[in-house]
Amino acid sequence: MEHVPDKYGFKKGAELFPLMVVVEFSNVCNAYCDHCVYTNVPSLRKKVPEKYALQDMFSMLATEVAEHKSFLRITGTGEPFVHPQAMDIFIDALDKGVRLGIITNGSLLVPEKSEKLLDKGIEVLEISVDAADEKTYEIVRKGLSWKKLLTNIDFMLKYRDDNKLKSKIIVSIVDQPSKLNVPEAKAYWDKKVDYVIVRKYLTYELGEEKEDRQPFITTEGMSPCPHPFERIVLLANGETRICNNDLRHGINMGTYPDQSIKEIWAGAMLNHYRKNILCGNYDKNVMCKNCTEWRYRSWNYNFFHALDNADAKKQELQKV
Repeated sequence: MEHVPDKYGFKKGAELFPLMVVVEFSNVCNAYCDHCVYTNVPSLRKKVPEKYALQDMFSMLATEVAEHKSFLRITGTGEPFVHPQAMDIFIDALDKGVRLGIITNGSLLVPEKSEKLLDKGIEVLEISVDAADEKTYEIVRKGLSWKKLLTNIDFMLKYRDDNKLKSKIIVSIVDQPSKLNVPEAKAYWDKKVDYVIVRKYLTYELGEEKEDRQPFITTEGMSPCPHPFERIVLLANGETRICNNDLRHGINMGTYPDQSIKEIWAGAMLNHYRKNILCGNYDKNVMCKNCTEWRYRSWNYNFFHALDNADAKKQELQKV
């Protein structure tokens, strides 16, 4: 029962505003990873024709998120640093006092950029690595350079530690035992960074269920999904989603900035789907009834839990 609360509902602090706003920042990527659903189903990128989140929209978002002291997480269908205004947008958000986290493949996060972000107090940089050696890396992360990855990560770690800065630096690995030794990869990066996240290889109801991909699972007898009670997803075109797994159906919970995030969070659409989840009526939610990720979501061991662990390890290392 360690993964579930005594009572389901809004996470503490999320009653009026999500604890996290997840932004699909770029619809363009410079890699062709074979575990990526957008590599396997290229037509997905056309569902949201906007290639990049608009700078003005993001500035408004950063102001609202900062006001509520929530976490702004940059992720999505592509590589964030491909966005031509990426650094200007991120620095503006940090100047507004946003708790900012960026998920990146690290290829474009060169020393000049990471230095600026670290100096501005970015909360977390997460690099998708998926390997512990050059040969494996160039198989699972096609189009990217292992040597460049190490150069960029080693610089940010040294700069962060030499200057006793607060940012957390973590990495993530997709669980693909047919392509890499997952425990070996985790052990390699555990020695370098603050935390290692091992993620399941998911189908998102799309593509073939083969090799390492996680199969369809029934929601019968499962605890409610925590996502609608802690976070919301914002696409580059301003549409919002109940979670980032709704790739097939694309149900819009409300369009930003026509409505504020606070208004969308409290809106009838989201509350309708939340009620079905709490009542166990998963079949009434078209994006929930065949979800392949449900069983891998924990109410307690989530991204915030990973950040707490990363912070504790970083503080210990910086005492040395």
